[in-house]
Amino acid sequence: MASSRLSPRTALRLAYVCDAVIAAFLVAAIVLMIANWAMAPDGNALSLLVIFGLTAIAYAAVGTAIVKRTPSNAIGWICFLIAFFLISGTAGTEYVVRAVFTAPGSLPGAGLVLALSEPTPYLELGATVLLLFLFPSGRPLNRVFRVITWGFACVIALGLVADLLTPKVIADVWADRLHRYGIRLESPTGIPGFAAVGHALKTTAGVTLAIGFLVSIVGLFLRRRRADAETRAQLRWLGYVAGAVLGLIVVMGPLMVALPEDSPVGGLFWWVITPLIAFGVPAAIGIAIVKYRLYDIDVVIRKTVIVAVVAVAVIAVYLLVVALALSGVGSRLVLGVAILLLTFRPVHRTARSIADRVAYGKRASSYEVLTEFTSRVGETYAADDVLSRMARILAEGTGAEASRIFVRIGGEMREAAMVGTPGPGEVSVSVLDAGEELGALAVTMPASDPMNPAKQRLVDDLARQAGLVLRNVRLIEELKASRQRLVAAQDEERRKLERNIHDGAQQQLVALAIKQRLLGNLIGRDDEKAVAMVAQLAEDTNDALENLRDLARGIYPPLLADQGLVAALEAQARKAAVPTTVEGEGVGRFGQNVEAAVYFSCLEALQNVAKYANASRATIALSNGDGSLTFTVTDDGAGFDTSETSYGTGLQGIADRLAALGGDLDVRSRLGAGTTVAGRVPALEATEGVR
Repeated sequence: MASSRLSPRTALRLAYVCDAVIAAFLVAAIVLMIANWAMAPDGNALSLLVIFGLTAIAYAAVGTAIVKRTPSNAIGWICFLIAFFLISGTAGTEYVVRAVFTAPGSLPGAGLVLALSEPTPYLELGATVLLLFLFPSGRPLNRVFRVITWGFACVIALGLVADLLTPKVIADVWADRLHRYGIRLESPTGIPGFAAVGHALKTTAGVTLAIGFLVSIVGLFLRRRRADAETRAQLRWLGYVAGAVLGLIVVMGPLMVALPEDSPVGGLFWWVITPLIAFGVPAAIGIAIVKYRLYDIDVVIRKTVIVAVVAVAVIAVYLLVVALALSGVGSRLVLGVAILLLTFRPVHRTARSIADRVAYGKRASSYEVLTEFTSRVGETYAADDVLSRMARILAEGTGAEASRIFVRIGGEMREAAMVGTPGPGEVSVSVLDAGEELGALAVTMPASDPMNPAKQRLVDDLARQAGLVLRNVRLIEELKASRQRLVAAQDEERRKLERNIHDGAQQQLVALAIKQRLLGNLIGRDDEKAVAMVAQLAEDTNDALENLRDLARGIYPPLLADQGLVAALEAQARKAAVPTTVEGEGVGRFGQNVEAAVYFSCLEALQNVAKYANASRATIALSNGDGSLTFTVTDDGAGFDTSETSYGTGLQGIADRLAALGGDLDVRSRLGAGTTVAGRVPALEATEGVR
């Protein structure tokens, strides 16, 4: 069996080598039987050659199809083994008949060929049991069956070695063909003294083969019982064959034991069970492949249907042309040729349509895929649900192994939904709406059905249809994120205010209360100290009042409410860590929420300048016009690369604050060239105050 490390190209070449070897043995068996027929005619041998030859071809075809699409799946390689054992045993028997009976001495090594051919029925049954263990995934059902599978394979291999090393006379193989012509050859691979051990090992291997066959059937039905609907459908026909074989053994096995050895029951049993196993197993696998799309065989189906439809149509028209030619009418012949030429393209298109329908089902028509896509995404679903539906329709419509939906949120491309497992060769198409990139659709096509211009157009069309959906999804996600950030910021501000009140004003007020009680005790006892404490209380009261005013300014500055943005920002500029100028000539008053948003945005930008910019100066510029109030905070600091650095909590807070009023934020910066934080808020200048 092939390793999963085999590349697809190497695996396919190895599969073709297997096909060539099997074909060579089949040709050799046919040629040798024809050469032997004059002196050794045998109807039974001919029947077996037909059965095993056709079965070997079927197994080889199935093995090639599986390896071509899934090289790591052991089922394909087991099919090659079964095909080889079937036909090599027949070819070996005919070789020995030729070398010993019909043309003695004409071919060398008859004993060795016979020794190698004799165990092929045993090996073919062993490989069939392995196939039952592993179908359809190529892996055992669970750890227990993995141990059983490997143990079974080792015992079968040990039995083969024991058979080759056991000294014996070989005369009974493949329907007694050698026995009928008196051919008896000593095994050249036998080792004297190994007979007892060899027979014991062969008996153990035979019992293991029988038990393994029963366990494999049980495992098949257990796998079908626990599998999903698709896998159960794939296993159904193989289960029918296994059940029929098991039933035949249960019914006819006791009769074969009870009746004499030459009873016709034994012959009937083998003539029924042999074609049942030989034809039934590959037929069941073929039905699973074709009917239930196992191993991605769609491409072969499609090409076969196209060839068949076109061939039938061309042959029909060709016969018409020949009939017209035979009628002797030249003009009719010309007409027939014209019919052939004119109908080929329509017939070919029709054949492709039929083939697509047979192979791909709903993937046949791009129009149908687009219609379903539009109707589904137009329905009302939650954001995650509509994206998962989009991914599924994208995968089914294009025949992709995997599909992914990406949404661009906050400058970052995020994976929002996925169907299947992405692999190499993934094709991605951007989703644009009004010139803005909102996300992307990505598909991974199977190696057997790669991307082509038709599929590329379909993915492009689906991307155009998805624009509005991704925009809505992005808006919803951004709204959720901004709400979470605003709630977190509000909670943080509340906690900060609580700490400031607790650590500042509250402690001052507690101290004032204590001093007032002390003052009450001093009155009438020590008037001089009482007068001094009154003065101290007045000073402490002023400090507490100033502290409370500072807290109030942090909530909503009184200067902003009284004199407006320019005055409030100039007051803050005088306290800034970096020398700051304010330019806002002609800027009037606006609504309280607008002024507060711009004021605190500018303060946040100044804090960033002080913390990160390493600047020597900063400028705040305010302007209004066209129904908007705009501001810029510019510094001459170190700057940063905006393509590599996303918004921090400060800039993101400014963006959220402005977005809540319908505004926006733009940050421009270059390394060594400073930073400009620009914001805009839709606002009309107030004419009668700001409240």
